[in-house]
This record gives sequence, structure tokens and C-alpha cells, in this order.
Amino acid sequence: MVFHTSSTTRDLPLVEAAQMGNLEAIASLLQQTITVSQPDFLPTDVVQTVMQTMTQTAASVGRPASHVVTNDYDSRWTDRGILVNAVHPVSAPLTWQLRPTPDPSYRCAPLTRLLGRQDLVNGAIASLQSGGITAITGINGIGKTAILRTLCHHPQLTAQFAQRILYMRGCDRPLEDIWQSIVDGLYQANLANGANGAAIEIKPSTPEMQTLLAQASVCIVLDELTGDRNQCADLMRWSQMVTQTPLLVALSIEGSALGESFKGQQCPMQGLPIQDAIVLLEEGLGRSLQAHEWQDAQYLCQQLVGYPRRLIQSAALVRQQQHSLADLVQHLRRGTTVDAMLLKTVGALPDPERRIVAILATLGGIPLHPNHLPTLMNLSRDTASVDEPLQTLIQHGIVIVDGPYCRLADNLVPPIQRSWNLEPWATQIISYFTAWLTQSTTASLAMAESILPIQANSDTLWGVLRLAVRQQQWSAVLAIGTAMQPGLWLGKQWGRWQQVLLLQWLAARSLQDKTAEATVLHQLGSRALCLGDRIAAQTYLTQAFHYRCQLGVPPAVLRVLQSRDR
Repeated sequence: MVFHTSSTTRDLPLVEAAQMGNLEAIASLLQQTITVSQPDFLPTDVVQTVMQTMTQTAASVGRPASHVVTNDYDSRWTDRGILVNAVHPVSAPLTWQLRPTPDPSYRCAPLTRLLGRQDLVNGAIASLQSGGITAITGINGIGKTAILRTLCHHPQLTAQFAQRILYMRGCDRPLEDIWQSIVDGLYQANLANGANGAAIEIKPSTPEMQTLLAQASVCIVLDELTGDRNQCADLMRWSQMVTQTPLLVALSIEGSALGESFKGQQCPMQGLPIQDAIVLLEEGLGRSLQAHEWQDAQYLCQQLVGYPRRLIQSAALVRQQQHSLADLVQHLRRGTTVDAMLLKTVGALPDPERRIVAILATLGGIPLHPNHLPTLMNLSRDTASVDEPLQTLIQHGIVIVDGPYCRLADNLVPPIQRSWNLEPWATQIISYFTAWLTQSTTASLAMAESILPIQANSDTLWGVLRLAVRQQQWSAVLAIGTAMQPGLWLGKQWGRWQQVLLLQWLAARSLQDKTAEATVLHQLGSRALCLGDRIAAQTYLTQAFHYRCQLGVPPAVLRVLQSRDR
């Protein structure tokens, strides 16, 4: 897959970090662009002018405002950025009420039948019953989700945790956001709505979340974690702080990659044993093997080392009459892989199927709701127009159903990105979602309602935002990020909110747009302030103040920074 790489020499390190999707490097390089030293406090006359401007802005929103309260600060969304005020002590302390049953969205469908793996299931149950962290590791498509779905509904665990087993797909979401979502699924804050219908959300601090999780007597199940270095470090830190909360995770890495520092129970997954692999192959074929097929079936299962996804895809090639089983084995003997045969199959499919594959490959395995496909494919807005080609791809094992979403099978993403020209599709996807976000944001609705479509597509939008960064479509990065921000702020997904702001900061600098950069820095500073990081808050807000003074616009800076000793 080809992406734009042109840039000035000065910005080359940032561009290279963006191309690799290295958020840590982007953040570090952007921090080096801060030019204004931190003052001890902001001038009183400036603060008064700023707060008057911000209060007028907040009052002119024209719809019930939303608030997020965290630590000692109340944040409120305005068109000029986050407005933050110190929270006055309340007469009654805030308490958290455990929901009678967890939010049903934190459940997974039970698995009809699990082939083999009984030893692994038994080992995981024993580990979970003793507390701590249990990591099931293996490559994508090896069957980790099947194990997790089995464990979530296993009688021994459901009896022990009284149905309080929370399942969530983690993917590459920041772990702090995952813990926040789990707390929201378990607890209800007993704080009434504010005046004038204002909705108030409470974001507990990290120590408060750890305490709430420890008191809930739950088992947490996190699926599809990427298992990168930062995620593994965060997992270990949390598991050590919340020792009484069993944590079951599926990591898309080899077991040995966790290293000796990992103190939990590791359950590495291999392929299915030969007999179970043959059963899965027969299920994929929709029939029993004939006598003359047994030898070829055994060879196929051995060559694929019992890898479930490729077994299912191989069975689909035979079932769809693309190959006989003997023909499939002959190709393998000649060194042709199942992935190569699938690519050839995709290339011979009708145009609608190829368009769907191109769109999903461009997104790099990010899940997409099928409702977006008709317009992206330049067909119509009728979802039924894509049902048949989408079902064809699902039957071939090329597209995976992921709840209400669909995505390209992981083993096909790299070869298709290498061999197809996807750049026109990248432009199409970015343009479509930029327009869709504009249409989806309705100013007449309360914020909590207007952001619902954006929250429902948040994983897709994050993938599109990173695609726009790799394509260096900086105006789209600003537009998409701006549309995503309110939902991330109000949904208390502040880890992802920070990541979006970093990419917007990169876009603003690339466009040399000081107004946009000042807005992003203001948001970063407001977020840092609410989370208790006063040094970062002063750094960001001071730079934003400097830019806005240069631009001659009312600088939106917070009065709580009037004195660092406040």
C-alpha cells in the first residue's frame, strides 16, 4: 500500500513517526516544539478577561450543557475549548452504587461448541479462581476468542462470580479507557443532574477506579488486545494493584513475547490437534470426508499446523468449488500458500466483492459497519445492495463478522495492502467519513444525543484518522479529530482523546495553522489540569495563550492557573 511521504527536512522525523503510527514518538517530537517557558501564574487582568469570554461562550451554546467532573475540577464543553472550574466542596460525599447487574453490552454470546482445548480451559479456570492475571496468547485466528467466550459462560466461573463476568474487546484502545468503561458498566454515581438539565458525568481517578474494581467481585475478560510493550506493562501494573480481581486477557502475540517480568499465568495457544482439525475441516466443508480424501485432509491439517482460520478458509475454497481437496493439497506441495490461493480467488470475484475487500484492506482490519459500504462503493444508500456480495465474502472466510461490524481476515490484510493499489480507496474513505461526520453532528440535539453515531463508530473513526495522517491529509485530520473529541470527552475515554489531540497537533503544525494549534494545546492543557498534571497543564496552556495573543483573539486560559499554589 503506497502512502504520501513528501515533507520538509525539518518535519521529516515527525512524518516518519506518523507513517509508522508511533504515537510515543509523535508526542515526544511535538513536546520539543514548545517554545514558551512556564510562568509562575497568569496575570489577573488576563484571567478575568479570559473567564468573561469563556463564560459568555458557554452561555451561548443554546442547548443543555454537559459536564465531566474528575478530581477537583468540573469541565464543560464550549466552542472555544474546554471550560474548567474548580469544584466546590459538597455537603454530601460522592458515593458509587453497584448496578444490580452489569451493563448487558459487556457480555459475549456463548459458544455452541469448542473443539479440543479442554486442558487449556481447565488451566485458565484454576488460574482465575486464584485471582491475578491470566494471559491467553497466540496469533490472530488461532482461537483465543473461542476460549474466552467459553470461559465467560462456564458454570464454574458464573457460579463463583454471580454472573459478574465482564467481557470487552480491547484492540488497541488505551487501557485507562478500558478500565473506565468497565467501571461505567458496573457502577452508577449517585449524583443528580445539574441545573437547567445539564448532564453530569463523573470520571473517577485512577486510584478510585482501582478501588471500585477491587470491591466489585468481578472477573474481567479483555479480548483482542494487541499485546504491545505498553499494554503489557499497564496490564501488569493494574493486576498488581487490584490483586483480588481476576483478569483474563487475550493477547495477539506469542507467549514468550511477554518476557520473564510477566508475573501472571501464561496460556500459549497452538494449532488444533490433527483429529480436531479434521473435524473443523469437515464442518467447514459441510459434509463428511470421503475415504479417498482422508490422506489429503491429514496433509492439509499438518501443513496448516491446525490453524483454525486457514482451515476454515481452505474448506471454503473447496466448498465454493474453487478447488478440490486434492487440488488444494497439490498447490501446497508446490509451495503455494492458502493466502495466495485466496488472493487469486478474490481477484476473480465480481466487482462489488472486490470493492468491499479493497475498502476493508485499506482500513487495515479495523471493523466497519456495513451501513457505510453502499456509499463507499459508489452504489446507493440501500444497505441491501451489499448484502449478497458481503455474504459471499463471509462464506469464503475472507471477511469476518465482528458483532454488527465486519472486517477483513487478518491474514489477508498485509498481502492485499502490498499487492493492490489502495491509495484511491484511502482518499475515498477519508472524504466519505469527513462528510459523514458533518452530517451526523446535529447542533439542535443535546450533546449526549448528537455524539451517539460517532461513539458507535469510534473504532472505525480512529482507524480513518490514522489513515488520514499516513496520507498527510491534514485538513481531514483536523476535521475528523474535532468531530471525535466531544464523544471521547463526554464518554470519559480520555486516553483516546489525548491520542486524537496529538494527531491534530501534528496536523496543525504541518499546516502551520496557529489557530488550530492553539485550540489543540488548550484542550491538552485542560485535560492535563483535570487529571492533576499541573506541569503539563501550564506548559500546554501557556503555549496556547502565547499563540492566541499573537493572533489577537481572546485567549481561552483557565483561571485555576492564576496561582500554582491554589
